[in-house]
Amino acid sequence: MCRLNSPSTYFSGLAKSLKVQHMRYDVSYVRSETRSDPREVLILKPRGQMSSLSAIQFGQVLQEICNGRYPCVLIEMHDVSLLDSCGVGVLVAGAKTARQHGVQLALVSLSSNVRLVAEFVQLAQIIDIYFSPEHFLERLT
Repeated sequence: MCRLNSPSTYFSGLAKSLKVQHMRYDVSYVRSETRSDPREVLILKPRGQMSSLSAIQFGQVLQEICNGRYPCVLIEMHDVSLLDSCGVGVLVAGAKTARQHGVQLALVSLSSNVRLVAEFVQLAQIIDIYFSPEHFLERLT
């Protein structure tokens, strides 16, 4: 069983819901309740447009988060209204950094516009995509 906890001290500044150009995002994390598998999942919840400058700024945060401090990083995409080529590039770069540091990076709850782009560029071949956060968390246990 997993429960939602307050963000760690390291990310407490990010937890206030940052605004990056036309995109906002929240940060939280989930910690496993089982002793046999004490995993932590950092959850990013971007909102708005993931394009050009906002995508690059989000990418800088994503690179920092995927440095290995958390074993799992989940990006909840249901409030992202637009994903352009810059946004796709940021997600791919984040996936590469995550892989280099042994971090599992996944996307969940894609909005219909984002799902179309993800399918078109075959993003699922690079990043795990799940229907919901619960579906992702079930896979961890």
